[in-house]
Amino acid sequence: VVKDNALINASYNLDLVEQRLILLAIVEARASGRGINANDPFFIHAESYINHFGVHRNTAYQALKDACKDLFARQFSYQELSPK
Repeated sequence: VVKDNALINASYNLDLVEQRLILLAIVEARASGRGINANDPFFIHAESYINHFGVHRNTAYQALKDACKDLFARQFSYQELSPK
């Protein structure tokens, strides 16, 4: 997984499950060949999270529910510098 410095800096404000969820989305989007964009939903299944991170099923469902809610409420911004 390759992350831009801006994403790395922003990730310091995320908890562990939120970071894992984002990384899992990146990995699965690459594996599917679809990528991620703002117009098409991308689904991460709890089973995938459980298998990748070795967490208990009940813990995973609650953690994912909380992480999705928290990520949805977050906001961030970035500036894209144009080449000179």
